[in-house]
Amino acid sequence: DNHLIRMKKGSVYETAERMDPKYVGSRAFRIMFLRGNRYDTKDAAAQMLAFFVQKQKLFGTEKLVKDITIDDLDEDDRACLRTGCIQIA
Repeated sequence: DNHLIRMKKGSVYETAERMDPKYVGSRAFRIMFLRGNRYDTKDAAAQMLAFFVQKQKLFGTEKLVKDITIDDLDEDDRACLRTGCIQIA
């Protein structure tokens, strides 16, 4: 949390946190980044901030604190998924 507190000032993460603190602060959500970074808290914090930047670019601010579903994809994205070259879990 210390790394995140220092890095988040003025970030998209901070916007998401204001929109829905429960979504951003959820234990499962945070652990996903910690596991993905082998429990390196500094790297996990940096990745979480980068995640929200990309999510905002791809889906807009209104979707920052929502789980993305197939309905959020445009037809080109769906066509790409149907080819099998990209998979989502």
